[in-house]
Amino acid sequence: MAITELRVRRGESQVTVASRVGCKEFYLRNVEQGKRNLTFDIMYAIVGYFDMLPMSKFWIFAESAAAQAARSSEFCAEIVSALT
Repeated sequence: MAITELRVRRGESQVTVASRVGCKEFYLRNVEQGKRNLTFDIMYAIVGYFDMLPMSKFWIFAESAAAQAARSSEFCAEIVSALT
């Protein structure tokens, strides 16, 4: 999710990011969808590409993005519950 967020904020496609970090587009797509795990080499390349070094900077961003997504999901569930 954090990788998708960073990529979308920059307005870049999966093809562009994948080619810049040295992986195939389908691999990056599967990572973004949670179907594959990142290798350390690709993770480091992605973090560097998005100027999130040291890597702890990326983890802080990822945790924040996950917390925001959780709050959004909870909010949507409350709205649906109120409407039904």
